[in-house]
Amino acid sequence: NEKKFINEVNNKCVPIQDVAANFQLVASTIQNIVDCFDREGRITSKPR
Repeated sequence: NEKKFINEVNNKCVPIQDVAANFQLVASTIQNIVDCFDREGRITSKPR
């Protein structure tokens, strides 16, 4: 039953790989933004 549900999700929704890739992109974007600030919150560099 769980397998059937997963198959339905895979068929109807965005493939899991795409979700993972998008999440990775968002995560690296956030990391780039975070890297622009030092611990006191001052901007130290431009985004990569």
